[in-house]
Amino acid sequence: MYSFPQTLSKTPSLFWGRVGAVWGIVGFILLLSRGVFRLHTEVASLNTNEVSTWHLVAMLVSILLFGIGEGYFALQQAYIPRLLKRAEHLKNYPTTPKVLFAPLYCMGLIGWDRLTTLKSWGGVVGVLTIIFLVRLVPTPWIEIILVGVIAALSWGCIASLIGGFRMFVSGTSQSDELSG
Repeated sequence: MYSFPQTLSKTPSLFWGRVGAVWGIVGFILLLSRGVFRLHTEVASLNTNEVSTWHLVAMLVSILLFGIGEGYFALQQAYIPRLLKRAEHLKNYPTTPKVLFAPLYCMGLIGWDRLTTLKSWGGVVGVLTIIFLVRLVPTPWIEIILVGVIAALSWGCIASLIGGFRMFVSGTSQSDELSG
């Protein structure tokens, strides 16, 4: 049975480290983007004849709360700096399994200490639980909530893209700039 070597050869390690870091960041952005596009189709099905002024005010509040609360504070200030630090670690210390599964590695779902991995998987379970519960909300309120979620996910995509770009252009992690 073939097993992965724990480290890649010294010559291509810089190349594979960069490939892994890019794959980790891009994989995360693709995950968020997929959520944006799937939710967009659900929001687009909203019947505008059912929307009142109060619904529009609630939609604005949803965009502000989710965009700022989840997009800025939860993603940009907390999660994405950790993602970028993991990507930088992968860039500097690549191994074959880490490069292959870079998005999972950068998100903290595999390859880290037990506490980090459990907290990351707990976050996944928490998000899935919230998704399940939100599905129980009636129309048009579910679409109002989803517009805010789209704002937060879009913010996360942009912050990840900018942070990843800064990391590669400067040669060091700019995650501290993103978080503060």
